[in-house]
Amino acid sequence: MTGENLNLLSEINQLAFIIWGKEDRALDVSSIEVFEAHLPQSQSHIMEGVGHAP
Repeated sequence: MTGENLNLLSEINQLAFIIWGKEDRALDVSSIEVFEAHLPQSQSHIMEGVGHAP
């Protein structure tokens, strides 16, 4: 994601649930931390053995 898109995430004032596949090749699982930082009202879950599109 670009910096501009990340700033847009910060404008979301709703609860969010982030689901990430641990084997994601499009966006590394470490990217979840960036999403969590920009979506303060979020919870997240990393799915084992799953890629980008389960």
